[in-house]
Amino acid sequence: MTTHTTHAELIMVAIDATEDRPSRYEEARRILADVPVVLIRTRDAGVHFGRLVFVANATGGCYRVVLTNARRIWNWSGANTLHEIALRGIPSGRVAEPVESIALPQVIEILPCTPEAIRSLEKQKWQ
Repeated sequence: MTTHTTHAELIMVAIDATEDRPSRYEEARRILADVPVVLIRTRDAGVHFGRLVFVANATGGCYRVVLTNARRIWNWSGANTLHEIALRGIPSGRVAEPVESIALPQVIEILPCTPEAIRSLEKQKWQ
């Protein structure tokens, strides 16, 4: 990753790569290797965080994603928005144990997490 390319830009490049033709999935995977843990919001499946290993456009303005080492965030305190969670994490909340991977077809937000947020979210338990 260059110093001028943001993680969000890398995600969009990966989406564009999969749009062009399915044979570019490997290129998209290499691009996503530079993206840290992301926080995502879906239409119907809630909020999750994990490592983004696949992303592509879907219908209705949504994305299709696959996360590995994924955890669902059921509720939280100490942050007003997902943007704040992606920046600083949460001091407490209900966060599920990780699953190896999850495919989520109706993703409406993808937010790269800061190292501070990743540390905070990874230490959360269901409370």
